[in-house]
Amino acid sequence: MISSKDFDCFWGLYKEAFPETERRTYEDQKKLLARREYALDLFYDEAVLAGFVSRWTLSFCTFIEHIAVSPAFRGKRFGTHIMEQVLSAAECVVLEVEIPHEEIQYRRIGFYERLGFHLLPYSHVQKPLRPGGCSLPLHLMSAPAALSEDAYERFVADLDQVVYG
Repeated sequence: MISSKDFDCFWGLYKEAFPETERRTYEDQKKLLARREYALDLFYDEAVLAGFVSRWTLSFCTFIEHIAVSPAFRGKRFGTHIMEQVLSAAECVVLEVEIPHEEIQYRRIGFYERLGFHLLPYSHVQKPLRPGGCSLPLHLMSAPAALSEDAYERFVADLDQVVYG
């Protein structure tokens, strides 16, 4: 279980790393910790939060909802370390990425591709993560292989039922 202090450290990085439209409320995020399908993994370097990954265990894959590395630890392979941990523990991993319009988004996709992820050709929309929020068109990526159309449809059904249901 995550302590209140650790959760608050996570919350600070979460707020910094994601715009309001791409994150849950404090209360809703805290409630997720009681869900058996949800995990929030915190990564420390000498008692300082270096990064985190929030993930869901679905019927046939792990869905990464959020991943972030603290600014002081960027460029030091912490993101790669976090992703390697997730990839080594799951047979299939799926994550969402922004539709690229700027260099940072292209770089992010490249980062995931170097880890073995495949950009999927299916149209995908993230449902609102907070009351009154907006849907967000995104791309999906999967590893170690690209999802077939049937697997994609199964993933979306799982996502709707487990994550958004």
